[in-house]
Amino acid sequence: MKNVKKYSEILSTLVREEAVKYKDDSEGFSTVPITDTKHHQYLVVIHGFRDFSRFYAIQYHFEIIDGKVWIQRDITDIAIHEELVKKGIPKEDIVLGYKAEYARYLSGYGVDNEKSIAA
Repeated sequence: MKNVKKYSEILSTLVREEAVKYKDDSEGFSTVPITDTKHHQYLVVIHGFRDFSRFYAIQYHFEIIDGKVWIQRDITDIAIHEELVKKGIPKEDIVLGYKAEYARYLSGYGVDNEKSIAA
């Protein structure tokens, strides 16, 4: 898993950058980057109150599994997978975990080799 350290650094930086970016647009909500390099979990969480309603969302959730970056959650309208490619992660090492397996195969991005219908 030669790329795990590199991918971890990229994801850690990305969640910090995204948290700062969305903090400015979050209407007073707290935007928190969460980085767990031991378990390879990287998240951006937004929470707070609007009027009398509680708001809590995981905006991004990335994992490194078997040397690949899995995007488990992305509730934005930007293409975060394209940002990962720009930052140096090859498409074949990015798995769109929030998509069904057949859609992952058709996406042009990485697949889970053990579960892929293409394997």
